[in-house]
Amino acid sequence: MMQALSLQQLATLLDARLQGDSSQRINHLTFDSRQVQPGSLFVALPGARTDGHRFIPAVRRGKASAALVEHWQADPLPQLKVVSPRRAMGQLAAWNRQLFSGPVVGVTGNSGKTTVKEMLAAVLRAHFGQVLATAGNLNNDLGMPLTLLKLQPVHRAAVLELGANHVGEIDYLAAIARPDIGIITNVTGAHLGEFGSMEAIASAKGELLAHLEPSGCAVLNAEDHFFDFWQRQVCGEFLSFGLQQGDVRAETISLDRFGNPSFEAITPWGRQLVSLQLPGRHNVMNALAVMAAAGRLGVPLATQAVALNALQPVSGRLHRINTWGGALLLDDSYNASPGAVRSAIDVLAELPGKRLLALGALAELGEATERIHRELGDYARQRGLDGFYTLSGTAALAAEAYGPDAVIADDHAALAELLKPVLDADTCLLVKGSRSSAMDKLVALLGRASGT
Repeated sequence: MMQALSLQQLATLLDARLQGDSSQRINHLTFDSRQVQPGSLFVALPGARTDGHRFIPAVRRGKASAALVEHWQADPLPQLKVVSPRRAMGQLAAWNRQLFSGPVVGVTGNSGKTTVKEMLAAVLRAHFGQVLATAGNLNNDLGMPLTLLKLQPVHRAAVLELGANHVGEIDYLAAIARPDIGIITNVTGAHLGEFGSMEAIASAKGELLAHLEPSGCAVLNAEDHFFDFWQRQVCGEFLSFGLQQGDVRAETISLDRFGNPSFEAITPWGRQLVSLQLPGRHNVMNALAVMAAAGRLGVPLATQAVALNALQPVSGRLHRINTWGGALLLDDSYNASPGAVRSAIDVLAELPGKRLLALGALAELGEATERIHRELGDYARQRGLDGFYTLSGTAALAAEAYGPDAVIADDHAALAELLKPVLDADTCLLVKGSRSSAMDKLVALLGRASGT
């Protein structure tokens, strides 16, 4: 729900032309015709495959109160006409942000941003109370404004995820969000195909820094190759984090039998023992970024530690599942960047028993596709994994680099059948791949087979 406005107020705010009853009250905005309700403003987005303007009659029947359109429709539903409905959403979100006096945190980076967002939201809720956070990964020029429009006086803080697949997108989103705290997790090569180089990705992530509030603070990865580049762009305060160096860093890291880390955080506000139920050293890095931001916002270290310890893996993100033959399956199938695959392999490599990797193809790598897949296969071999399973096509490049023992199947069902005989109680299977490789299908097949 958004703060209620009349159509006349919206028309003034958006410099829009108004057709219909100007007294209609709007308290909800959506671009999904299935989600309209009384009080909804339906945003008619033009698109390559469909045009939202076609759904105006349907949303009227669904009791929508008005539509935001690019051109008038021959329909009695009240309409606001603007140059770009998409940009008008951003204008509304920016207006709503201006009304909010609590802290707003923006999180971007190639990998870890969704985990950092969830971690930080949990920590801030433990201290402040009600916190608005990006749902899932609604982090683009539609999802982030839609999230900001849900910001209300009852909220005490907001944590927003900012994603990008082209130069200028973070700049646009950050100008709307105007964060008090801006976190850049890393650059790992995700979306390399769209940006063309790691330097271009780093520059795009750095667009966040120009839009921090004057009294705000940047939180930067001290161990990232582009740390100095980002630091030079910060006009005000910044905090750094890293496993071994930074204002917030870790000492005495240890892993339990599931790969869950415990460590002592060294911070400007003191030392704190922290235990996570999220596997991997990379999650120590994520926690350190969170602790830097939360500490800057005044959250006591003990409160942070309790909230971080309570977090559990979510589906598709190193989520533990008991699978076929009593094996442990690490479901990390939600998505993948090159850096995230390496981190997941590191988690697997430190676990006891027989360690198998089922890797799907990575997308959006452009001319680097072959090189990166071969590097990942070679990395899996170097880390001493006991088996490598994948699908034919691009992912087979990684299998070739892993070595002759790698197993390649034509589809997910065939891959599941090849895996079943080698899964037992002494085995851990990591499933990883880009969203487009649909490795969650393999997880579902093996999960069904085990009755989970």
